[in-house]
Amino acid sequence: MHHARPPLPDRAARKRPGFADGIGSAVRLQYPQALALDGAGQLFVVDGGNLIRKIELATATVSTVVGVPGLLRGVLPGPLPARLNSPSGIAVLPGGLAVLDEGAVLTVGF
Repeated sequence: MHHARPPLPDRAARKRPGFADGIGSAVRLQYPQALALDGAGQLFVVDGGNLIRKIELATATVSTVVGVPGLLRGVLPGPLPARLNSPSGIAVLPGGLAVLDEGAVLTVGF
């Protein structure tokens, strides 16, 4: 059975890097490096050296879930703030993500 789905960010969006959340051609990814797919139709992307982005595959909506665009070290909000500095890997865990950052594994809960 084939399921229709909205297109992911279009070719024009892929040619102009940046940090813009949104849908379709409004989206800008700076430097996607690692991907993790959960079982609920969400793709998580390590982007730009300090961000974790989420793509809702059903709607092609992109949002920043960890980090601050343009900030050298992204801030992880919560009771124990931490900073990301060039994360290089990501995996989906029950209830959150594991992010490989400077040789350490950080967990991010949702």
